[in-house]
Amino acid sequence: MRNMRKKKVKCTHCEYPRADLSASTTGWVAYECGNKESPYHKCLLNIDMRGTMLGQLVWTGCTEGKEKAETKEPIDSSKLNKQSG
Repeated sequence: MRNMRKKKVKCTHCEYPRADLSASTTGWVAYECGNKESPYHKCLLNIDMRGTMLGQLVWTGCTEGKEKAETKEPIDSSKLNKQSG
């Protein structure tokens, strides 16, 4: 029988990351995983292992992710936390 491992979907290409306004601060938007099936559900995806708030999604993703439809752009990590002026 053939090994049918699920493909890992990067968080930046997944449909489930969403803004978590309760964890956000002025000038920084926190993004969490919104997939209840993911081992990363409710984890903040733009914080490193030391708890440093980052301007990009840094988590590598999981096999429970769902790729965005081709008409949607991947999350542009350089624009995640830009303040509108």
